[in-house]
Amino acid sequence: RTGEAATGGALAHSVAGRTLALQEKVAGGIPGDYNFNCYRHPKLCKPPFDCQTFSYPEMMGQMARGMAPEGHGNLRTWCWSPSYEDYVDACLVQKDLVKAAHIQYDWSLRMANTSGPMQGVDEVDASYCFIEG
Repeated sequence: RTGEAATGGALAHSVAGRTLALQEKVAGGIPGDYNFNCYRHPKLCKPPFDCQTFSYPEMMGQMARGMAPEGHGNLRTWCWSPSYEDYVDACLVQKDLVKAAHIQYDWSLRMANTSGPMQGVDEVDASYCFIEG
């Protein structure tokens, strides 16, 4: 696999993985009754994310119209991926790019040698915060 192919594949799998994870979580109940778990992810239930009001219809709208149809960043898309809570808090709230990079790098190393959709994610993830920041 070339670096470019691995990077593109990992990114596609990362977004697909985020979508599938939320769909899986929501599938157990009535979609309209989806409630974000603020007890487990308190950092995402404060500004700028405000995931406590994130809903299944909002997620479906993002899937249909895109993540940022108004043409600017939509930080509520992080509600799809609560496992990134510490990373996005360090990056976007604390604005500590080094801390965020370490968080993501450590996670990426754990995922790098796995099989399945997260394989190769290490080539993509560490750059997210620096691109955003």
